[in-house]
Amino acid sequence: MKFNFLKIKIIQILLNLQQNLKLFLTLFLVCIFGLTATFFGIWNLVYGYLHLVCLFFLVAIPIIFILLYRKSLIFFSTKNTVNWIETKNFSNINPLSAIKDKPAGKNINVVLWGMHIRQTEQDIKKIIFYLPKFNLNDIDPLKIRFIFTLFFIISIFWSYTNGKTLENLARAFQLSFENNYINNSNQRLNILAWTKPPDYTGLSKKKIEINKNSQGKIQNIKVPYLTELLIQAAGPNSKKLEITLENKKEYLANPQDENINLNLKLNRSQKILLDLNDKTISNLNFDVVPDYKPSVTFFTDPETINESTLRFISLSEDDYRIAKTEVVFIRPKDYEHFKEKQMLFSLPVLEVNDGDNVKSLFYKNISSHLWAGSKTQVRVFSYDDLSQKGIVSKSIILPKKKFTVPIAKNIYGIRTNLAKKKISVSQAKEKINEIFEQNVNLYKYSETKEIYDRVIINLSNLKKIPLSVNNKLYKNLWELAMTVEEGKIFSIKNNLEQIEQSLFDSISEKETDKINTNVKEFKETIKSLLDLKNKEGKLSSLNNQESELIKNQIDRVTKAIQDLLKTGSKEELNEKMQDLRQLADTIKNPKTISKKEAHKEQKKKEFINKLSELLNDQEKVMEESFNEAANRGKFKQSSEGSGGRTSKEKQDNLRNTLGNIMRDIGETENEIPQELGRADRAMRQATRELENGRPEQASNAQGRAVEMLQRGMNKMRINNSPENTSMAEGEINFDSENKESYTKSFNNSEYQGSSLGGRIDIPEENRILKAQKIAKELYSRYNEAERSDKDKRYIKNLLDWY
Repeated sequence: MKFNFLKIKIIQILLNLQQNLKLFLTLFLVCIFGLTATFFGIWNLVYGYLHLVCLFFLVAIPIIFILLYRKSLIFFSTKNTVNWIETKNFSNINPLSAIKDKPAGKNINVVLWGMHIRQTEQDIKKIIFYLPKFNLNDIDPLKIRFIFTLFFIISIFWSYTNGKTLENLARAFQLSFENNYINNSNQRLNILAWTKPPDYTGLSKKKIEINKNSQGKIQNIKVPYLTELLIQAAGPNSKKLEITLENKKEYLANPQDENINLNLKLNRSQKILLDLNDKTISNLNFDVVPDYKPSVTFFTDPETINESTLRFISLSEDDYRIAKTEVVFIRPKDYEHFKEKQMLFSLPVLEVNDGDNVKSLFYKNISSHLWAGSKTQVRVFSYDDLSQKGIVSKSIILPKKKFTVPIAKNIYGIRTNLAKKKISVSQAKEKINEIFEQNVNLYKYSETKEIYDRVIINLSNLKKIPLSVNNKLYKNLWELAMTVEEGKIFSIKNNLEQIEQSLFDSISEKETDKINTNVKEFKETIKSLLDLKNKEGKLSSLNNQESELIKNQIDRVTKAIQDLLKTGSKEELNEKMQDLRQLADTIKNPKTISKKEAHKEQKKKEFINKLSELLNDQEKVMEESFNEAANRGKFKQSSEGSGGRTSKEKQDNLRNTLGNIMRDIGETENEIPQELGRADRAMRQATRELENGRPEQASNAQGRAVEMLQRGMNKMRINNSPENTSMAEGEINFDSENKESYTKSFNNSEYQGSSLGGRIDIPEENRILKAQKIAKELYSRYNEAERSDKDKRYIKNLLDWY
């Protein structure tokens, strides 16, 4: 019954709320409005008596409203609530009321009255305590309650994010007659002060509280270097305000409007006092945090790609932001007579963490530059917004084009000797004419003839050696050497570079139509270049294979760029653009492979095939050892090596085969992987274990041999293509953030140690299925009920190894 009483009280409250819903909604909206204004800091704009009046009206409005509508209030008593519940459940009985009835008269039929009470109790158990329904749309059809609630939520969020929640709530009931407005003889003075950090810091403006009641209490404020301090004072009493900067009083009022405007850039720590009527009202102690200069390091060392392109990544750090990064090549000693002291490039900035740490990729073909092949110093400069710079330098040799055609090599030599003053202009002209007179077939290619004529005109017009790297003569001599070296390929490469630049420009501007057109032209030009190289026999079988892989990679990268333009980030787009640039450069300037190197690579492929066959045979022998170890408990060996002699002979033959392969590898001047030596030792141990009748130990040794053979093959595949280490996998990785070379990674601890701690890389599906079949058989034998504990231990060791 107590529980029913609680339900009745809850329904009573809800019924009273329902009947007076309009009044309660109005009170709710008034409260929401007051709280919203409070959280937004409205009380900071009213002071003194105005604050008191506003607070009075805010509290008085709900009270007045209740008094006006008190006659319209409907109150549901407990009795009315009970009647409402009974009416909802029954049409002709009222058990909640009847349970409290008492019998009348003296002669009472106790039995009949008891039956009445029991029936009433049963009826009470059947009662459903319905809750009254609310329909706010009837009294608020415009749904104003939602608008008020939305602004209330926004005000809470705003005050919380600005750390003003408690302050604004306290300010609502805190009467203040003196604050930023200072009364003096009924005349007010308004003082505003704030700091504005430099834009590059990313910090927002900050208001400084000026409070007379602080009695000159020191405010310690940390600000970045060159933060702007602004103080404004307005009102009749502004002439009575004195601002002291470093013990020097400044009167900054405008005689016409009697206002004070202080605008000061803080470049060092200092104190500022604000005095009114010879009384300090604010003591500001500014601690200026210095802006430190950037630091820069080489994230990756400079390396030569495709014998013509220089590549490295620099890492710059600053306390706020890196504004720009530049790379400079200092003039080599052999060219000290040239007027250019350096070669300057701007580096693209790839942001890592909001601009304070940035990586910059330098990837440029500079083999055509006059300084190519010379020793120089590369310097990377990083600048912040204050033009402070960090610097890192390293001595390198600039990439130099390796010419294979003797005539082209001679022309390139003339260009170098002329720039180094080893020959005169007339001697250079004489040598060029001599080359073309002795090789009349050079005139067959019209572009070569045209460039030759330009070179002769340049030399004829010169009286002395040009001392600028930008002189047209050096550019024409380079193009002349390249047309002799590559013929039509050179013009296609130039056309490809123009299309490539147009593609990158359209990507930067996000012009979809131009991008699609340029991508199509880019792929067609790549295909034309490769077809011409194949036609002229310029590609070796290895280069041809790599070029096909790169073409596939170009398709994937261009597709990824088009997708990133729709939904990707700028950083990801820049990375893909760099990948595309490197892929195109690899096509334009493939690594030159001599006949000797090509023969060496062919031999290496043959060795890899032989090792693959050896690996398959070793797996078969290992499987036999597995089965022999698993079945060992079913019989006892009668003599040394019985039952395992065949496996021992096979293992001996495999070890002899491996020895022959290693000897042949050494004879071809190829490096013998250390893993093959480890495989040989594992095979030797397996032979001893089989000879001593221990197939379970032999299988472990054979497993290590399989692992080492696989690693040795992987290493030989990697050495097939040192610059593109994933070529063996059918992919090319141009990850600009990979600081360590892939060749080095194959020498680390991951590829060392026994099979228990290493990694077996056998991706072929048939080998995986074979391993699953062996493991399934071992599990089946382990679960056989008749197996002895000794047999199960053997099988468990094998399963643990697997």
